Amino acid sequence: MGCDIHLYTEKKINGFWNLWHKSHLNKAIHHTYVEDYYRYTGRNYDLFAILANVRNGVGFAGIVTGGGFNPICQPRGLPKDVGYEVQELSEKWDDDGHSHSWLTLRELLEYDWDSQSTTKRGVVSEITYKKWDHKGYPSEYCGASYGKGIETLSEEEYLKLNQKDTDVTYMIEVEWDVTYRQADNQFLKEFIPRLQELAEGDLDSVRIVFWFDN
Repeated sequence: MGCDIHLYTEKKINGFWNLWHKSHLNKAIHHTYVEDYYRYTGRNYDLFAILANVRNGVGFAGIVTGGGFNPICQPRGLPKDVGYEVQELSEKWDDDGHSHSWLTLRELLEYDWDSQSTTKRGVVSEITYKKWDHKGYPSEYCGASYGKGIETLSEEEYLKLNQKDTDVTYMIEVEWDVTYRQADNQFLKEFIPRLQELAEGDLDSVRIVFWFDN
C-alpha cells in the first residue's frame, strides 16, 4: 500500500499561526487557477524519510530500498499552537493519519542537504540499465519486480550472462549513491523558495505542518 503526505503551510501573524494558501495561474492551461501553491503533495519516500523518518530505507511490503536517511527529526506531533484550520484537517483523518510533525523554514534551510549521502537500492529493466550512467538515480526503477517470465539478476550475474532467454524479461539489481539534495530536488528548488518568499526574511514565521496516510 502506498503512503502519501498531507503537508500544509502556516504563517505566524500577530502571534497566531494561520493556514496559508494562494491561487496562482497555471500557465500550461490558461485561466486555470491552482489552490495548492503552499501545499506539497508529491509522493517521494526519500523526502518522507528526511522529514519524519517515514518509509526510511523500506518500501512496500518491507522491501529494502537502501541505507536510509538521517531525518531532520522524529515526528513531533501537531504543534501545540497549530492553527484551527490545520487542526480540523488533521482531525478528518482520525486514526488513518500518522506520524504528524512540523518544521520551521529555518530548520529546513539549516539542514545539511549537500554533504550527507546515502546508498539507494532497486531493480531496473535492461533498457534502463544500458542507458544509465551509474550516476544518481536511474531514469526508472522500482523496489522489486515479480511475475511470469521475469528474472531478477544481480549486476554481476547479468554482466556474466552469455546467452539470454528471449522468453525472459531480465531485471537487474542495482545500487547508487545520492546526496540528500538529490533525494527530492523538486521540493528544494520549487517549494522551499515559495516559503522563503512568504517569510520575507523571518525564517521562524513560516512552517510546514504535515502527516501521512497509507
